[in-house]
Amino acid sequence: MKTKLMVICSLFSAILCCLAFIQVTIPFTTIPITLQTLGVCIVGAVLGKKYGTISVVIYVLMGLCGIPVFAGMTGGMAVLVGPTGGYILGFIPSAFVIGYLCEKLYKRNDTILSKYIKVFISMIVGLIVVYIFGTIQFMLVSKITLLEALVLAVIPFVPLDIIKIIVGTVITLFIKSRVYDFS
Repeated sequence: MKTKLMVICSLFSAILCCLAFIQVTIPFTTIPITLQTLGVCIVGAVLGKKYGTISVVIYVLMGLCGIPVFAGMTGGMAVLVGPTGGYILGFIPSAFVIGYLCEKLYKRNDTILSKYIKVFISMIVGLIVVYIFGTIQFMLVSKITLLEALVLAVIPFVPLDIIKIIVGTVITLFIKSRVYDFS
């Protein structure tokens, strides 16, 4: 990998770290509201499947090593095997899926509306991947049913995550229109 791409992947990993620090806790669930999903969506869409995934893997490995880069300034294996760990682990395939879909769908000569729709749909699919990984682990760790997990760990977050995806799509299109396309 070229030095420039290594620096870019590291930079996007650092952005993910910063977005994880912004956290709001909800009283009825152990899952906080963060901007990590926004970051993962942007990373995947801007950097593509290969470099977006590398950036997210770097982020997860930093947290796995104990560096406090996850929500609430936490890190370590305990977080990854805890109730929220599935969401963090789901960021990796999510970045890949978003990057893959953006590479296949996004064309520089598309209309702005077409670009917006394609990036938005890619991010929605990536968010679903995060929800699947997160919900499964949340169910297993918390020993609850699928319905209970959906009520506690998915449904309350959907409206805000849609807003994050709208913002992420705008940011992605801004970056892609002004910077080299990494994918």
